[in-house]
Amino acid sequence: MTKAHTQGQWSIEGSKVVGNGYNIAHVNSHATSEGKANARLISTAPELLADAEKKQSALAEIHALLHTHAFSEEEKKTWLVQEVLRCVEIAWENMDFSAISKAKGE
Repeated sequence: MTKAHTQGQWSIEGSKVVGNGYNIAHVNSHATSEGKANARLISTAPELLADAEKKQSALAEIHALLHTHAFSEEEKKTWLVQEVLRCVEIAWENMDFSAISKAKGE
């Protein structure tokens, strides 16, 4: 069973990343530019996950729609339909959703 991450917006408070009243992470090198960058990346994790999930869902909907729509023979011949189908197939085949699964502990 997967545990959900701490909900809400995360922020940086000194050397800590906090969210919803909880300490999420402590960045030992918070005074360096690399440490600040790490803290920013950690603090945006919930937003990055939500954005990736929205993109995954949208692409899945488009992919399913294009595969369930009964295109007429005339529609199949049009350049636009062919290009959309080709682009969606390429995107679907090349999308790597493993980071989403990893972030959710799946």
